[in-house]
Amino acid sequence: MNFRISRFFWRGAWRLSFWSHWFTQSLTPMGKRVAAAAFVGAIFGINTELSMVYQFFSITVSLLFFSMIAAFFMRVQLEAHRSLPAQVMVNKPFAYELRLLNPTGVVQKDIVIFETFPDPRPHFDEFMQARGEPEERSRNAYDRWVGFYRFNRLTEKKRGIRVEMIRLDSIDPHGEVRLRLQATATRRGGIHFSGLSVGRADPLGLFRRFTQCPLPGMVLAVPKMIPLPQHFHIAGGRKHIPGGITMAVRVGEQDDFFALRDYRPGDSPRAIFWPGLAKTGKPVVVERQEEFFTRHGLVLDTLSLVPEAVFEDAVSVTASLAAGHGHPDELLDFMFVGLQSWQFTTGRGFGGTQRILEILANTQPHVDQPFSLLAHRVLSQAKRFSSIIIVLIHWDRDRESLIHSLLALGLPVRVFLLQGDHSSPPAIALPNKTLPGFHLLRSATMGQGLKWS
Repeated sequence: MNFRISRFFWRGAWRLSFWSHWFTQSLTPMGKRVAAAAFVGAIFGINTELSMVYQFFSITVSLLFFSMIAAFFMRVQLEAHRSLPAQVMVNKPFAYELRLLNPTGVVQKDIVIFETFPDPRPHFDEFMQARGEPEERSRNAYDRWVGFYRFNRLTEKKRGIRVEMIRLDSIDPHGEVRLRLQATATRRGGIHFSGLSVGRADPLGLFRRFTQCPLPGMVLAVPKMIPLPQHFHIAGGRKHIPGGITMAVRVGEQDDFFALRDYRPGDSPRAIFWPGLAKTGKPVVVERQEEFFTRHGLVLDTLSLVPEAVFEDAVSVTASLAAGHGHPDELLDFMFVGLQSWQFTTGRGFGGTQRILEILANTQPHVDQPFSLLAHRVLSQAKRFSSIIIVLIHWDRDRESLIHSLLALGLPVRVFLLQGDHSSPPAIALPNKTLPGFHLLRSATMGQGLKWS
């Protein structure tokens, strides 16, 4: 029975959102006032013998009816081209360019344009799965039962962007207009544009008819950056692993190719560059110099069910640490567990931190995976690192055991534990000052930068 009731409410919210969106775009501000007046007239004029209000209702409904018919002939023809940035930051306005062409020989006047996106309304399975999210606990019993608030929240999250309506006074025949527009991404990940909805109001100015202009596009929204403290630095020194270095694949202080010189008596035969001897007929020797590298590990905990704001703060902290991890000659290994175990290295000889930001843009929590999977991954790689930074979203025995195991290996460890303002108590007591390098971060202070207690 609950399943059928939930489906009934979901279908109702689906239809209500459709009609709400249609009325919001199709009716002009004056048209909305006339529609509201018609609604009031219908209520107070229901008894035609007591008052003459029904005549007012008839007039307003007639105006809306004829406006809809007139708007049918107000078709707008435009060609559009959009230039989007490849990457933007969450909750930070970004600009993009929209170029509109009028291919007709007539002036196009009083045009409004809406950006359109793939249908963001949640499917029934998504609607039902969201019932277990921590955000639902803060709602009252009515909201949890009906689910309309949940439906709207999921819709806004899937849309992931805010764009204002565009108004144009006119476009000349065969003319062109370039617009500089602003939008704001409200979530991480890929945000897809599907096209433009171009409308023009009828002569009465009550109703708009829209023409769809397909114009696909995509922009990637990466996590917002949190300012790091000026005194922040990643601990850990260099490690020496003999055997040479190839594009900084190994860690520590090692010899690397520097130059070639003529052979001198006493040089080791192992230093002779045999291809050079074969080519020139003279023995030449390889000179090497020491290269110094430090390798850090950056670990993100995605394996716990926490409020969305806490997880977003954890991703932002991880992105900030990755972007400001230090000297370009230092290597950084980013690790987390999603549908599979991920490990990505940045630094000299590898890609930059941009790839980590792209990965973080699409990272989601995975509560169906055990934390032991991530702990085993980190411990198996620990000896390669000079230090490890771990960003946690939960605190329990498994996470505490991982930290103590890393400390037992002699590695400098920094732990950042994210907690919400109203988070439930952790499974075990927090170590606070008893564990070196442990920092507790609160969501309320994220706006002022990375500060810990």
